[in-house]
Amino acid sequence: MGCGVALSLRNLFADMKKNLWELVWFRAYADLKSEASRTYVGILWWIIDPIMQMGIFYLVFGVGLRGTGRTENFVQFLLIGIIIWRWFATSVNFSSGAIMQNRNLVLRLDIDKWVFPATLIAGNAFKFLIAYAVLIGFLMYSGMPLTWHYLQLPMILLVQLSLICGVAFVLAALVPLLPDLKNVISHLLQLTFFLSGIFYEVEDMPEKFQWIFEINPMVHVIQAYRAVMLEGQSPDWVPLMVIFGVGLLLIWAGSALMRLLNVVYAKALQAV
Repeated sequence: MGCGVALSLRNLFADMKKNLWELVWFRAYADLKSEASRTYVGILWWIIDPIMQMGIFYLVFGVGLRGTGRTENFVQFLLIGIIIWRWFATSVNFSSGAIMQNRNLVLRLDIDKWVFPATLIAGNAFKFLIAYAVLIGFLMYSGMPLTWHYLQLPMILLVQLSLICGVAFVLAALVPLLPDLKNVISHLLQLTFFLSGIFYEVEDMPEKFQWIFEINPMVHVIQAYRAVMLEGQSPDWVPLMVIFGVGLLLIWAGSALMRLLNVVYAKALQAV
């Protein structure tokens, strides 16, 4: 069974690369260009926005509540958690409704449906990288130098990207058939936000609740970024490799669901 799944994943990614990645990049570029044209400052807003967010958190936690943080370098600790979480949450929330949002194209064109969530994920990843660069600049400005451990960040980014794509693909496959699921997703993301250790050290939580954090993949992802960027250490790769494997399996499952439900989508979307 494991060999069959591995072969299916290999065929899936080969098919994606061969047929449709150019369309994903073109649509992502077009969407980003359209979004930038709707503001006076254009692409600069993607730099201004994270700077403003970081400024707000710095004023609240670094100045207004100085000394009340639960950990050393609490502002930096908090910003890493929020920026990393925001990439996951916005990508999953937006792309889960991608097939519904592209209803007209889905009804007219016979293409693999994973293209629609992948397009939103690609565009959001570009904006995240800008915010991430601003975050690194802030950390350096606050006295945290770059270390060789930063060379491990691309692998952590890849792990998180696999998780985002996996969760988004599965949800995008189901939302057209269960439109109310979109509202549930927003509430679940809000709940997970408070269970991901963004505002606190997970180790400080009561021991009887530790299992909740252990099964939350975003806890391990955020801790990995903090290990590299705050502590100058290598992350724990064991849970990250498990998350990466789960992400790949979810990508495969979500893509398979979209193919299986392809005919059903036409009927469901016509009824909307």
